Amino acid sequence: MMPRFVCVAAALTTTAHALRQTNAARLTLFGDGCGFRAARLDAAMREHPAVVAADRRGRLDPTLRFVREVLGVEDATELIEATPQLASIPLAVLAARHAYLRRVGAPHGAQLATPGLRPPLLGDLCATPASHDDFAEACGGDAGDVAALVAAFRRGGRRAAADGDARLVRDLLAHGWAPTKDRDRRGASAAHVAAGRGAVAVLGELIASDAALARDRDAAGATPLHWAACGVRGNAAGTGFEEPAAELLLAAGADACATTHDGNAVIHWAAWQGGVAAVRTLLAAGADAHVANDRGCTCAHWAAAGGDTDTLAYLRDVCRVDLRTPNAAGHTPLEHACAYKRTDIVSWLVSEEVVDPRAVEYALRVAALDADDANLRAITGMLVPNI
Repeated sequence: MMPRFVCVAAALTTTAHALRQTNAARLTLFGDGCGFRAARLDAAMREHPAVVAADRRGRLDPTLRFVREVLGVEDATELIEATPQLASIPLAVLAARHAYLRRVGAPHGAQLATPGLRPPLLGDLCATPASHDDFAEACGGDAGDVAALVAAFRRGGRRAAADGDARLVRDLLAHGWAPTKDRDRRGASAAHVAAGRGAVAVLGELIASDAALARDRDAAGATPLHWAACGVRGNAAGTGFEEPAAELLLAAGADACATTHDGNAVIHWAAWQGGVAAVRTLLAAGADAHVANDRGCTCAHWAAAGGDTDTLAYLRDVCRVDLRTPNAAGHTPLEHACAYKRTDIVSWLVSEEVVDPRAVEYALRVAALDADDANLRAITGMLVPNI
């Protein structure tokens, strides 16, 4: 039976799985606990059927926050009395339509609450949520463009970050989207998504809205800098160093020495799939090439598992990392290379005479589990002469 591989095996499997986890959480605008203030509404108006229905569906308080924060109205009583559909329209539709008004240069914000506005756009803003024709006609826009913006609002900020759509992110931020409250099942925010994809413009908008996002943590404790160090695109984790994103994060105060809850440092992720450039950038920012995670694995273990000989050579020759040092379970970087079938790494380590009998025995046990695997056969062939 294969020995328990306690270093990069568990860490990388968990990391790759975690980075692929997404969910289509419902967009939350002007949610509780985000610091937004709500407009007042008198007791009599709270008995209006439209208001009662909105309150029952959980829409009233977010809408009152929209009225206060976007329209600048302190007391919404007269506004909702004149336009009761304001209380019942889905907030994603309301916010997206308002963002569209801003985009096309039509009256928006406090102007919409100005008595005597012609045309009276507030009523059109709230009309027939399922169709945008009347609204588009009233503001001189295109119903298709309005529908597309509403759909984009409903997909939310993490999707906008994944698409690299900085303008949409800016619109969402202006309409009550709170990135720290919008996370996938692994706790990753839009800052993680943008960093992992190298969406620098999006990342800039997010950090400008909340500087703490540069140091945000997902459920595993990974920061956006972790994601930028190895690269994450779509369902693929480990797509390569996103250098401009990393530089932006570091300039914004990201910690180059940050670790996950398992002790996996940013430089570990960089050594895994970021390459020499990522390792060099983090070292310049104060990272330690010799740091080990909770299982005793160093950058050498991560680089061996990642498969880049240039990174391993850089760690040895420039950073003076010992390539023979085992982790807490006694496994060396060579054993990691065998476990991940990294033939290039094994070949390079053999050529550099960084071979130990334990690793050879380990490779033979691994190969015996899958005799048909060409990479394992190649690794065995390289190591057997060193027995």
